[in-house]
Amino acid sequence: MKSKRENSKSLMLKKEDKNMTKIIKKKKNNLKVPNLRFPEFEGEWEIKKLGEVCEIKTGNKDTQNKIDDGKYPFLSVQTL
Repeated sequence: MKSKRENSKSLMLKKEDKNMTKIIKKKKNNLKVPNLRFPEFEGEWEIKKLGEVCEIKTGNKDTQNKIDDGKYPFLSVQTL
């Protein structure tokens, strides 16, 4: 059975391990290179705003030509 002191040390080590894991993940993310990628892709990712790669419209109703295999691809927050 562990003493209170040993339990305290164990909890501190677990917290430190979680903190180090977060730091490592942040550093990896700053590299702008995914951990897993398709073989035909290489190099760093480009950071772009969504509006730079597509047209964003709001306020329209989901008309039939925009949904369910319609004429236009339709994305919403719920489908992303």
